[in-house]
Amino acid sequence: MILLLILCLGCLFLLLDLILNIITVVVFRGAFFAGTSDRRLSALQKLLKLSPSDVVVDLGSGRGQVVMAVVKTGARAVGIEVNPWLVFVSRLKIRRSGLSKHAKIINANLWTHDLSPYSVVVVYGIGYMMKHLKLKLERELKPGTKVASVYFPIPGWKSVATEDEVRLYIVPEKH
Repeated sequence: MILLLILCLGCLFLLLDLILNIITVVVFRGAFFAGTSDRRLSALQKLLKLSPSDVVVDLGSGRGQVVMAVVKTGARAVGIEVNPWLVFVSRLKIRRSGLSKHAKIINANLWTHDLSPYSVVVVYGIGYMMKHLKLKLERELKPGTKVASVYFPIPGWKSVATEDEVRLYIVPEKH
């Protein structure tokens, strides 16, 4: 009986996750949640060369993998996530890992969140959103800001380095 109850609860959580993912894509112009592999986390760390003075924002932070990896390098990190279930899960993981002092997850829409305070932006977006994201990045980021895009390129931008489908860009001076 207990096993059946656990199975039913698991199915309910999966259904909730699916519904919230669909809402994320349709309503908020976001991407379905897909975790970042350890290989790509290593590529991010290698390309970004973070310092304790860096403040990193992960757009669509999912379960907080990138945020936690960043904090372990000594930098501070903020995750922006619209899916309340993933916000709950990532906050719990961060608290349990003892990383709360330098990591924060904000339940917000990346399209309305101001990116100007950050020295580094990480995004694992999806093809159709990258053109719109490019415009937001150009409007809000300071020259010299690092932008790492996992898998999908930023249209019209030239990456300065690439590793394991992670592209590193540096925001150029505005003309």
